[in-house]
Amino acid sequence: MAQYRRFPAPEKTIGARKRSQAIDANKWNRWLLPIAAVLAFSIYHDVLSYSHLGHDSYPIIKSARVESFGDFLGTFSERLMDGYYDHKGHFYRPLLNASFALDYAVWKLNPFGYHLTDLLLLLIAAVLAGSLFARAPDPLVRAGALVAVVFFLFHPVHLNVVPVAPRRADMIALVFMLAALLATRLEGKRGIVLPALFTLLAAAGKETGAITPVLLAAWIRAENRGPGTVARALRTAGLAIVFAAPYFIVRALVVGGAGGHAEVSIAAVIENALRIFPEMQRGTFYPYPFLGTLVVPWMARIAIIVFVAAGMIAFAVRDPLLRRYFAACTLWFFAAWGIHAFSGSISPWYALHTIAPFTLVFALLTIAAVRVALGRGDGHARDNASARDNASARDNALVRGLAGLFAAGLIVLFVCYAKSAEPFARHPQWPFVSERTHQFLADLDEQMARANPGDTFTVYGLPYGAPRQPGTPIFVAAGLSDYTVQAYVDMLYPERKVRATFLRPGVPAAASDEVLILLRVEQKP
Repeated sequence: MAQYRRFPAPEKTIGARKRSQAIDANKWNRWLLPIAAVLAFSIYHDVLSYSHLGHDSYPIIKSARVESFGDFLGTFSERLMDGYYDHKGHFYRPLLNASFALDYAVWKLNPFGYHLTDLLLLLIAAVLAGSLFARAPDPLVRAGALVAVVFFLFHPVHLNVVPVAPRRADMIALVFMLAALLATRLEGKRGIVLPALFTLLAAAGKETGAITPVLLAAWIRAENRGPGTVARALRTAGLAIVFAAPYFIVRALVVGGAGGHAEVSIAAVIENALRIFPEMQRGTFYPYPFLGTLVVPWMARIAIIVFVAAGMIAFAVRDPLLRRYFAACTLWFFAAWGIHAFSGSISPWYALHTIAPFTLVFALLTIAAVRVALGRGDGHARDNASARDNASARDNALVRGLAGLFAAGLIVLFVCYAKSAEPFARHPQWPFVSERTHQFLADLDEQMARANPGDTFTVYGLPYGAPRQPGTPIFVAAGLSDYTVQAYVDMLYPERKVRATFLRPGVPAAASDEVLILLRVEQKP
């Protein structure tokens, strides 16, 4: 007997389709977290066994821990490291301090807990980046969520960030920047107030969060069309500025001005921007010489940039939605570069804020290339009135072949980045510095146990840092410095007067009531 299918009314069809898409999106979202968790811990689990690394770790722990109500107030009213870093710069990052205070409350000085927090922040950032696409109605675009998560986690910049707890400031800022972008999708007042609140939290993590209002306006414009979009973008960005402004006023009062590594003029900012741009490019597009000596590094960077830009132009022509996304991500890259020009310095982990838009661009390009190569068309025909007119071009074998070659190039680029990850490559710098740190502090504690007021002793083998090795994305594996050791002894021996300094000519002798520690980077002869 013939079977007949009963078609529902158009209204019900549309409603059912929307419900089905929402269910599919929720299923895809549920997969993001477990996949990201497995990848993150598979790649970076070694950091959980490391010592406290980075020159700023012990100073931040010492100044951020809360043991009284005054300490709690100090979390939000004191400069970063509370004087231990004054000779090098002035910063105010209360959310970073608060994260260290929580770690200390749970873990005391056990480095495992601090590294676990850093891994969780990395995981959250990856999931939020993927979530920007996970609710898209097109299945291929939803697949871009997974591409974004995987690419973000494998990018070599994290080898400079995750092992060092103080560098979580950049990750905290990025987490709340991504949360702000996601919150713009909420309906009503929540879609305006929550992005503004997350902007404030991003800035409180690190000053880089100041670019969030610009990103909010660009992202709203990218994801929405029609009347009122520009007004909503400006309204959301404006409220974000209003929320963040009091923080920057308080920051100026706490640090006594602009702060940073140095007070800079407009001319100095421009000079810094030009000086750091090559390093921002390197950290984003060419984090380590994965082609060895076959290609000059600056040539490789240019080739990658041209390759990505060509793909952006080619696919933006086909799809207005991609065009708006690409524009927003390009603005994000240049905004991150510009805000770092105010710092007066450049560090490899600063690229975390440029690889975020690069990750999104990579995911969109990958999905767009696969869609065209498979003959799936634009996927956002509702945004492209001429989509039907381009059907013959989409089905053209040459176009599909070129898209397939471009997708293959993106895969090769990803493999080049991923080969530096711990599952595929071993980087000895961090384990080396970690072990040296453990040994140095054990020697220090042993000598402190025997020292009396007025004594001077020398501790050899200070793990200042392991220099960069050829073929590795780790720029410098930082360990301890003089102010790090000073914070350590102040924290562990609060009842004693101790001074720690590098051994150099002209160091004042120990006073009768203090212990003088002379630090040597060299191993004991």
